[in-house]
Amino acid sequence: YKSVHELVFDDEDVLWIGLGCFHCPGSGGLARFDGETRQAFDTMNSDLPNDHVIGLAIDEQGTKWIGTTQSLATFDGKTWTDLHAAEASTALKSLEIPAIAFDPSGDVWVASGGDGIARFDGDDWIYYSAEETPLPSDHALDLLVDTEGVKWIGTDNGVARLDDDGWTIYDASNSALRTNWIWTIAEDGSGNIWVGTNAGGLAAYREGGVLLP
Repeated sequence: YKSVHELVFDDEDVLWIGLGCFHCPGSGGLARFDGETRQAFDTMNSDLPNDHVIGLAIDEQGTKWIGTTQSLATFDGKTWTDLHAAEASTALKSLEIPAIAFDPSGDVWVASGGDGIARFDGDDWIYYSAEETPLPSDHALDLLVDTEGVKWIGTDNGVARLDDDGWTIYDASNSALRTNWIWTIAEDGSGNIWVGTNAGGLAAYREGGVLLP
């Protein structure tokens, strides 16, 4: 059976679906459903570089950014681009890409499963690792850019918050988080940040406060 990892609607209310299957190589890929017709893209019928899609986002131009367990690709509706096979300045070194987000300037941010996070400014990739920054782990599981442009990174060792003033790290030692393994992060309409954890329940960050149970 295929696993559904990501669901994203585009500006025309078309649903894009990221699919994968750890136990069935060659299965998965990207699907498009407009309410009546389903169209599937995989390594057999398209230039999608890998069938296990775990990250998916759509930018303001309607380009799909597809993170897989072995690559990051884009699809503008006609052309596929493998960002690992690109020229040196635009090639991404990280393989496993579980999350993709866009900041107010249009830069692309990605979370990776072993290289921390990276930002693409249209020309080059800039990397942020646990060795060179306060990021608590290079195993980034989710990434959110909130409405104020603040970056929130969920890792297997806590939450990192990156704004114009620098980094703030939240974990079980300095906040109400009950575990440091962060699976997912989302923002509500009031600007609150919600954090889903592994076996530690749900936490929320309210403006000017700390992570609360």
